[in-house]
Amino acid sequence: MKKLIFGLGLAFSLALLPGIASAAVTPVPLSPKNNAVGYNVNTTFLQWTRVPEAGSYTLQFNKNNNNFVGDGIPIDNGDNYKLVSALDGANNDGATYYWRVKVTGNENNWSSTFKFSTVADANKATNLSPNLYRGNPTVVDLNAKETTFSWRNDKNTAYNSVSLYLANYNSENKKWVCGDDRKWTKNFVGTSFPSRLLIKQDLTNSANDIAYCWKVTSYSNNGNPIVSEPGFFKFYNLRDNASLRVTPLFAQYNFGQLVMYWSKAKVGGDESYTIRIADNAKMEDKEEGDFNNNYLVVSDGALYNYLQSKLGKKLYWQVKVGDNWSHVASFQPSSLSKPTLNSPVDGVSGKATTTTFTWNNPAGKAIFYKLEFVNVQDNSKKAVYYTTNRSYKPAASHASTAIFVDNSGGWTWTVTAYNNNSMSLPSEPRTFNQQ
Repeated sequence: MKKLIFGLGLAFSLALLPGIASAAVTPVPLSPKNNAVGYNVNTTFLQWTRVPEAGSYTLQFNKNNNNFVGDGIPIDNGDNYKLVSALDGANNDGATYYWRVKVTGNENNWSSTFKFSTVADANKATNLSPNLYRGNPTVVDLNAKETTFSWRNDKNTAYNSVSLYLANYNSENKKWVCGDDRKWTKNFVGTSFPSRLLIKQDLTNSANDIAYCWKVTSYSNNGNPIVSEPGFFKFYNLRDNASLRVTPLFAQYNFGQLVMYWSKAKVGGDESYTIRIADNAKMEDKEEGDFNNNYLVVSDGALYNYLQSKLGKKLYWQVKVGDNWSHVASFQPSSLSKPTLNSPVDGVSGKATTTTFTWNNPAGKAIFYKLEFVNVQDNSKKAVYYTTNRSYKPAASHASTAIFVDNSGGWTWTVTAYNNNSMSLPSEPRTFNQQ
């Protein structure tokens, strides 16, 4: 699922505010880990921490050394994960590749340099479930609602193509064989898929005694296909989509947004779901919401407000389609508590550009902080700064100096803590009187 998120690339973008680039936090390379070996460029993603309010990133990538040249490759904020195979010169040749990233417009504030190496050639896939037999296979009866088809690749497989055929039985030699009637083909970078993908491909009206054959074709780095042994199965307990239970896939509270994904299903041709969140697995104290898509990304509403009231607690959730609730899944919202402001004290007067603003270390592991000033008399006047320290002097930023010039009067200020995948609530505000 992570890949889903990750492969879906779940992206939460914020607009780049004027004057923020020079103060923005430098992205931190995450994956592949530095000095990693044995990677396949067809399936490897470069990953780094997102910088809030960064509009885009610039990536530099080089083979064999870290002598980066050129302006780099522009990466939209929504493409925080970048497929390496899309980069010129990346091959599965055993070479070492170096890369670094920065917020676009952040001058030369590059991240640290990471490197990884590649290896060539993939081995044949090993089929896991349903059991695939050599020689004279038998037909495996599968539950149409609960079966997961899975196989194992080595790390250098680029991707897999899974095909489904009608199966024929030869009564003379008592052997099953794959027919020529191909019903379904899909490509997977991962190594499994659920039976509901098959059910939705016009198999729901099939009689229970119809048998199928499936094969996994694994593609090596040079594109040569390697075909698995066939597997043979038939479904028992075939039912239509209305009887299928949906499955919770992913839930996270991340940078001020509640994000949830679940599997698709339909009742009477309509796709509609009910989500409920509770603070216990029995779903006693709960909040519900109805949706017409199999995902939600929200920063307000009943479910979001319920989550906000339960920050720091483990939460539980379910999805319902028709009258059928899914199993109960859990997720952990942000564990970052809101910072407490230390100095200056509330209502103090002075010049912001000569004042150091400080706050405490909140519970949870914060990586950086957002300091925000809002003018009491005119809330359209504001300044936002990011820092990895628990203190900040506005005079360190040209943008901060500009915002306070000729803007005397009261300013409220708050601090919000961030880590790689969550944020705290803002601190309780204080007031500073700019002279």
